[in-house]
Amino acid sequence: METPSDELDAPDLVTVDAACEDASKAASEMRVIAAPVQSAALAINNADNSISLFLKTLASFNSVVDKIATVGSAVLTRPVHLTHA
Repeated sequence: METPSDELDAPDLVTVDAACEDASKAASEMRVIAAPVQSAALAINNADNSISLFLKTLASFNSVVDKIATVGSAVLTRPVHLTHA
């Protein structure tokens, strides 16, 4: 009786068990690495949010300074009428 070629190419149970154990170890190591990676990603996201907030604040400040400059230049170019008492 002939054995199908799939059965001849199939790994033995020892090889399968060793591969499962290696995969389990690798998954455990990845979990250990995942926490610092998640922390780094969170820090980058927080930095991005901080930069966005800073840029919005800077834009508001720039708008206020522009308005002050406009008022200041209008005051400086306004003719001054002196009255003598």
